[in-house]
Amino acid sequence: MESNRTIRAVHLENFLSFGSKGESLELHPLNVMIGPNASGKSNLIEALRILSTTPTEVANAIEAGGGITEYLWKGTAAASTAKIEVEVGWPAHLSSLRYKLEFTNRQWAQLPNFTITQESIAQINSQGEELFPEIYHYRYGERGSLYSINPQYNPDEDSLDKKYLFQEVNQGGSGNKSILYLIRNPDRHPELDRLENVFAKIQFYQGLEFNRNSSIRRPQSTNLPTDVLWENASNLGLILNNFPQRTKHLVVEKLKEVYEPIEEIQTRIQGGQVGVFIQEKGLSAPISALRLSEGTLRYLCLLVSLLSPTPPPLICLEEPESGLHPDVIDSLAQMLVEASEKTQLIVTTHSDRLISALANAGAVDSVVVCERRPSGTQLNRLDAVRLKKWLEKYSLGELWSMGEIGGTRW
Repeated sequence: MESNRTIRAVHLENFLSFGSKGESLELHPLNVMIGPNASGKSNLIEALRILSTTPTEVANAIEAGGGITEYLWKGTAAASTAKIEVEVGWPAHLSSLRYKLEFTNRQWAQLPNFTITQESIAQINSQGEELFPEIYHYRYGERGSLYSINPQYNPDEDSLDKKYLFQEVNQGGSGNKSILYLIRNPDRHPELDRLENVFAKIQFYQGLEFNRNSSIRRPQSTNLPTDVLWENASNLGLILNNFPQRTKHLVVEKLKEVYEPIEEIQTRIQGGQVGVFIQEKGLSAPISALRLSEGTLRYLCLLVSLLSPTPPPLICLEEPESGLHPDVIDSLAQMLVEASEKTQLIVTTHSDRLISALANAGAVDSVVVCERRPSGTQLNRLDAVRLKKWLEKYSLGELWSMGEIGGTRW
């Protein structure tokens, strides 16, 4: 399952609800976050969303989220510097890459100004040790000067002084742009190419809209990507249209759990648009997505994202149980476990039934308890061995409701 741990660990510090002491979490193929509202579950996902924009314009993402002052830990009066650190698997080199991003508010003309203060990329071994001098890139200071390892450096002849080890490749005017944006040369810098491909391909599914005018229900443009379902599902019809027949059949069979009369999912292309229709048993004509229930459409989107034969490296799902009948939750849990065999998942939930079903599927240690303390958000992964005796008497959901595993309001 190592291949499904694309991001192997994350460390957050002075970021949103994560305090100055910092919090680290080793990530598994499946990670299901539980805890009260405002405990920090979604903030972990937000950190990954920020990473996903580093190959483009990370400053724009910060601004869209409320500006730099909203991202910095507010538990202290002094200005803080946020830190996001991840370890990303690098199978081609039988190692991992450690990526660090630190940023803060540097006021300019009395206005908040997102500034990257430190950023580095290093190769690490299985013990998490940096393989010096395999530190590829680093940036330090407000000028935004960027240094990369000098290809002429010889550790047997040269001093370990950074002036020999590194060469300056970019200076000034880049204090709000990531290394992943500033350097584009996959042949010379495969480490950058690896990080860019992972970060940019992370998929997020949060707050899908299912009202009458939502893009999910309406005919969609055919001039959209067909490789992965977009966050707003505005390319749902194209994805379904391009699914292999075997995958389409699997989607229909799974969808029958919430929509028993379904016989077939149809896609119709006309006038540069594609529409989604469902054929019910006994009906003479199919039903348009405009008339499908919210629960049916929501589950269809879940199926399309989780059953894709070519999934992204990491999928983040917010409360997938929302809008679904309780009887479907067991099937949802099994689907999450099966999907984690092909891709990495980070899921938030408030469903005690879902985590009970995960425990029944042998995935107790996929559950991470999020709790808010005065010092910030704390993350604790459940231990299946420690809970074994408890689970002989109670379900995991019952233990959660009883307060035995944390993650409650009291």
